[in-house]
Amino acid sequence: MHGLHASAGVRVHDHPAGHLDRGGGFGLGDALLGTILGVALGYLHPWLPAAAVLVAVVLAGMWTVVQLVRRRVTLRGHIAFGPFLLLGALLALLAWSAS
Repeated sequence: MHGLHASAGVRVHDHPAGHLDRGGGFGLGDALLGTILGVALGYLHPWLPAAAVLVAVVLAGMWTVVQLVRRRVTLRGHIAFGPFLLLGALLALLAWSAS
């Protein structure tokens, strides 16, 4: 039950950021995927959801900078965050299981 509270906290923290962008922010699919991953990872360890979101945000940021430099996306473009959520969850889970 402790992990469930931690995962709910992670979802509350990234929710307001989506409302700052009037262009849409996080979609419903991203929110649902993040919630499901947060609950599942939080069940295993309370800090896994936070680690997964941190890794996802860093990876998405790095990928976005590369795409901006290559002029494949503009500042007003949309980038799917779901794949980064999945990759962040996978990497956090692998790092946790290796320790």
